[in-house]
Amino acid sequence: MKKQIELFIFNLKKDMWVYIGIIGILYIVVVPLFMYKIDDYIYLGYDVETSLFALMQRILFMFIISFQYFMFQIYVKSEMKELSLILDLKSKWVYLFIECMFFHIVLLPLYILINIKVGNMINIFAIFLFQSFVLSSIFYLLSMSMRSSLLSLGIIVCYILIFSYFENIISLFIIEESVPLISYTYFIKWIFIMIFNLIIGRKFEKKFKK
Repeated sequence: MKKQIELFIFNLKKDMWVYIGIIGILYIVVVPLFMYKIDDYIYLGYDVETSLFALMQRILFMFIISFQYFMFQIYVKSEMKELSLILDLKSKWVYLFIECMFFHIVLLPLYILINIKVGNMINIFAIFLFQSFVLSSIFYLLSMSMRSSLLSLGIIVCYILIFSYFENIISLFIIEESVPLISYTYFIKWIFIMIFNLIIGRKFEKKFKK
């Protein structure tokens, strides 16, 4: 993992202004929007927890997956791919999960603001973290199987746009169900899917290196 962290820091410094732009948009535009929507949900008498969770899934996942797309270019660009091979990084999904954790650290001030404004939302943040790891595993599988992170990004963006509004059996997102009512089968199902994505993605990754 040490080599993945070193590569992550190198990549972060290399394209620093891209990431500053993503985080800048997040805190200049999205955070005020969230604060406004929370007041709106309270005023209209909505279930704030459920409504806010739906909003988080629709908006924040777009930022997380965009961030991962730019950070993952180090594995797909020819000149950067050589660097990753020199470092002998064996598991690209570990790198993606490091990216994911870093972005949640970036989101910590927003989580704190929400927690202060709404109350105890730790369960929401925990489920959102779990979902982001599953989404990262999907991105990993698509990138390794299609050998195109751009195409993978497009597919996941479409997936978010469609299924963050319409719940069904293949939707990762929880839109209408109250968080305390989420069953264990939801987590078991998506844990198995995440493991499947990592195993199959790893098989494609080995072919990708050849």
